[in-house]
Amino acid sequence: MDELQELPYSVIPSWEKLLDEKGMVFSEDITDLPQDLIDILEPQEIKSILVLPLIGRNKRIGFIGFDECAKKRKWRQSEIELLRTISNLLSHNFIRQRVQNELIESEKENRIIIESIPDVILHVNNKGEILALKSAAHSNLSNLIKNKDSKTIELAFNKKLSG
Repeated sequence: MDELQELPYSVIPSWEKLLDEKGMVFSEDITDLPQDLIDILEPQEIKSILVLPLIGRNKRIGFIGFDECAKKRKWRQSEIELLRTISNLLSHNFIRQRVQNELIESEKENRIIIESIPDVILHVNNKGEILALKSAAHSNLSNLIKNKDSKTIELAFNKKLSG
């Protein structure tokens, strides 16, 4: 319902209080709720409501809920638990997506920094195998490694490295 989207907590202070105290907004008969909630829900013809927060990084990032407009609803425990499971799945997915986006942005920033460095950069594992090379396209080192098809520093430079 568009009328219920993006409402600030200041309009319905008991919403946040219920979420903090009970972990959900729940009522089989909204007339049992605090007046500020009744004032918001009644004009939407909501009779019963079940809302759980979406939690990410220890703060609320949204909500998921059901409401009943035709009649007062007796919510079964299984429905409440199903919604709790769904809210947890959505929360984890939201956070995973946010972290993935942050990693992508970080990788882009790091790539820009690395590409701006004029020096040769080798990424080598502990066996001396060359995992990646960053250098000017026609640098001597780049050509040496590519031309000899060298997979290790030892083959590229024809020298044994001490460990």
